Amino acid sequence: MSAYLLQMYLDWICDTMNIWHGLENVTFTSHEAAAKQTMIITLLEAISAHTSRYRYSHRLNNMESLLFISDELEEFSRYSHSLTTKDWINVNCRTEVQWTKNSFGMNYTFDNRDIGDDIESFFREKVRKMHNRFELNPERIKKLSITCSDVRKAKPVDFKYEKTLSGTIVKTPEKSYTNILEFLTGKPDLLL
Repeated sequence: MSAYLLQMYLDWICDTMNIWHGLENVTFTSHEAAAKQTMIITLLEAISAHTSRYRYSHRLNNMESLLFISDELEEFSRYSHSLTTKDWINVNCRTEVQWTKNSFGMNYTFDNRDIGDDIESFFREKVRKMHNRFELNPERIKKLSITCSDVRKAKPVDFKYEKTLSGTIVKTPEKSYTNILEFLTGKPDLLL
């Protein structure tokens, strides 16, 4: 999805740029031309920022967030090694999304028994990316959550992350964390 969105954005930009000759000398005399320029800048900023580790966002409803979240959702629709044959197979993780103007949640359910991926490492990386990407505030983003359920064994295993205005909590099968740095680094003496 993110590759498709990027291609659509770039195609639109290229088509629009063909209309303007010598862009550096353009003086906008219409609202339409100014709007096109603003859209191009917005799309190029989103494309350049959506993979940056050091980019923060205060909104869920902009181009940058759309591209970032598309990349995150697609991660487990990619391929991995089979446990039995070492062939590449599609992971086919079931993914559910809850997205509103003020909250975002992803639920991943791993049910393919032939996949050898480490769910806890995957979950830890998702938490790091989401926690560092979005900044909460009462007017815009109020809640983020991620759930990873590994149902491949007799007893399902759940990993949960929730960041709200009142705090952050991470629950693994072994422990609950309120200090996100302790969860991400494994060092309890780090303070937020």
